[in-house]
Amino acid sequence: MDKGQALYLITREAVRNAIRHAAPSHLTVSLTIEETSALAVVTDDGKGFNVHEQKNTGGLASMRERVLLLRGQLELISAPGQGTRVQVHVPLAGSGL
Repeated sequence: MDKGQALYLITREAVRNAIRHAAPSHLTVSLTIEETSALAVVTDDGKGFNVHEQKNTGGLASMRERVLLLRGQLELISAPGQGTRVQVHVPLAGSGL
C-alpha cells in the first residue's frame, strides 16, 4: 500500500468515527502537502471524548497502526463536549504521495 492510499484510509476512518460516534453538525477535512510531508486534519464539533480514557481498539487502532507503518504521527485532540481534532503528519522524504 502506498502512502497516499494509507493516508486516505486513515482520514476516512477519522471521518467515519466522527459520523458514527460524535453526532457533529460540522465536519472539516483538510490535506496539506508540502515537499517533505503531508498533514491531514479532520475536525468536528461533535460530542468529543476523553482521549486518556479511549481504548485502542477498532478504527482507532487501525489508524494508529497505519500511521506507525508510515513513520508518521497521529494526534487526537478532544474533550467531552468540545469536539475532536485528528491530525496525521506523514513524512514523504521527497517521494510524494
